[in-house]
Amino acid sequence: MIAVTAPRTKALDGLRGLAVLQVVIYHYYLLLPLEDDWYLLLRRLGSVIDGLTLFFVLSGFLIGGILLDTRGAPGMIRRFYWRRACRILPLYFFLLASYAVVRAVDQHWRIGLIDYWFTEFPVWNYLVFWQNERMVRDVVIGAPWLAVTWSLAVEMQFYLLAPWVVRYVSRRTLIGLCVACVMAGPFVRSEVRDYLLIDRLDALAAGVLVAALLRETNTEALLAGGRRILRSLVMIHLLTVIALRVGNVPSPIISGQTTMALAYAVLIALLVENTDCTGWKPAIEAIAPFGMLSYFVYLFHMPVAYLFKTFWPQVLAADLPVTFALAALSFRFFEQPLMQWGRRRL
Repeated sequence: MIAVTAPRTKALDGLRGLAVLQVVIYHYYLLLPLEDDWYLLLRRLGSVIDGLTLFFVLSGFLIGGILLDTRGAPGMIRRFYWRRACRILPLYFFLLASYAVVRAVDQHWRIGLIDYWFTEFPVWNYLVFWQNERMVRDVVIGAPWLAVTWSLAVEMQFYLLAPWVVRYVSRRTLIGLCVACVMAGPFVRSEVRDYLLIDRLDALAAGVLVAALLRETNTEALLAGGRRILRSLVMIHLLTVIALRVGNVPSPIISGQTTMALAYAVLIALLVENTDCTGWKPAIEAIAPFGMLSYFVYLFHMPVAYLFKTFWPQVLAADLPVTFALAALSFRFFEQPLMQWGRRRL
């Protein structure tokens, strides 16, 4: 998931929207216990876009850009952490509080959510963003109400490292480090886990790499000569992944996380450089409103699903519009005011 305070770019909001729609639709409608061939095909097609990898690449790009643009400024690191805290922590702590309340209510009245607590581990893991490490160590997901927060833990761990690296290494060295992280991705990622920073570092590094390259003086000239090739590569990759999903053919290279991350990084570079992406950019920008609501939707879509399953199973299809309606209220009256307050404080 992504939670970034940066000047709004409609195309990037659209990519956020694409990512969160893939994650939520997959969780809501493509994990049903159906074995029909048409449904299994639909499930495979639902993973053509890897929403989580796209989130991580976007996060690397936006965070990398923020840090590169403020590098050397007085209070750079302090300002970065303050704004990250104002954006991420209030809604995250509200999610933890909602878990505590619903758990207490369920334990008292036995309303039917008790099955969701049987793998929980101590709350301090969530308070220090250590749940992803605990998930791997104990081979459990923790309380499913909070399960998606493993990716937020990955981001927070990335935030602990990124400002210091950007602050104290040259841009060329940073580019070299990012290239090394991307290349190492397939070799350091474990097949039996997917929750650790090291497993997602290639996607984050791919985003930072694009942010750094776009700030090099010769990048515009390189893009001018290679835009058509880059657009073709992105489209070929997308069509190839679709074909592999339709044929149910595994391909750890073409549809692996590192290759996906590189494709998304190239797409971001094309979009932010105002490259002529006829048909792409308008379609992506059309879903920008979903991207603005993506942080709440990502954090709360599973709790909303659990509540619907318990209390209103006859209208399960309504959980998607209800989730986005709640996200709109949260953004307007909770998240946005806090972000504006945070900016005024520094």
